[in-house]
Amino acid sequence: MENLDNFSFLDAKPIKNSFAEQIIEGLKKKNKSLPSSLFYDKKGIDFFNKITSTEAYYPTKTEINIYQNQSKLISNKLDRNSALVEFGPGDMSKIRYLLKDIKPKKYIGIDISKEEVKNEGKKLASEFPWVDVISVCDNFYNENKITVDLLNSIKEPKIGFFPGSTIGNIEPGDAKALLIKLKKLLGLNSKMIVGVDLLKSQKIIENAYNDPEKYTEQFNLNILNRINNDFDANFNTEMFEHFAYFNDQRNRVEMHLRSKQDHNVLVSDLEIEFKKGETIHTENSYKYSVDKFISVCNSADLDCNRIFKDVKNWFGVFLLES
Repeated sequence: MENLDNFSFLDAKPIKNSFAEQIIEGLKKKNKSLPSSLFYDKKGIDFFNKITSTEAYYPTKTEINIYQNQSKLISNKLDRNSALVEFGPGDMSKIRYLLKDIKPKKYIGIDISKEEVKNEGKKLASEFPWVDVISVCDNFYNENKITVDLLNSIKEPKIGFFPGSTIGNIEPGDAKALLIKLKKLLGLNSKMIVGVDLLKSQKIIENAYNDPEKYTEQFNLNILNRINNDFDANFNTEMFEHFAYFNDQRNRVEMHLRSKQDHNVLVSDLEIEFKKGETIHTENSYKYSVDKFISVCNSADLDCNRIFKDVKNWFGVFLLES
């Protein structure tokens, strides 16, 4: 793509966590687990995009519907000529529904995937030539001085954007800590837009993670293929089955891979024993009541200014202020 006057790229050179160590550590536990960040290799991203297109998987389409129908209402609560900072933007698809109404002066997308954040940032800059687009390769979970200095240098009022109910993938206590971290990155008197999947019928929730097309099953099993390809393991995906259910005691969907029979697996010369019925816990997705999420926000010294919901009250977009 051609050089663009309104685009710049910053590589903060994030320190990448060792997946190999996390894999071994997780599989040696009594209750085996794997980091959900392993899902998102190229095949995993393709499977996830297919999941979001299914009728059963409501979160993505419901959230987008809120942005499509209520963009002007959201923008009315925000400063014009702001700096809009998106955390983990991926393909930057959701921000496109808001840019025309929020009309920020700058857009900063911060993502660990160097090529994606760079390429998608260029596309966004080309599509919205009146916005200064800055793509940053960094892990926003960490406090990287390069990114902190960049954000501190921006004088416009900042608006954080954290869509996709990603906050539901971490423990509520960690969600509080993350909100505090994002608030610190944005600085004083900033605002935040956060997408949150809300509590609803257990059947609707479980169907979303057990779609008839079986894309979620393939997405879940693909984590084993990635470990085989990248970390010298010999998982046989035929020995595992996808298992996802709503844990109503903890208000979360748990996604697991369940062993169909007793067998052993080698991972980097370490032999891991599996019993029939034993599972590997691969992901959580917490579902919040409005009151519960506001409580988490308040514990992070953030006030909820407004909540934008779909007509079924399935998803909430929370506007927060520090």
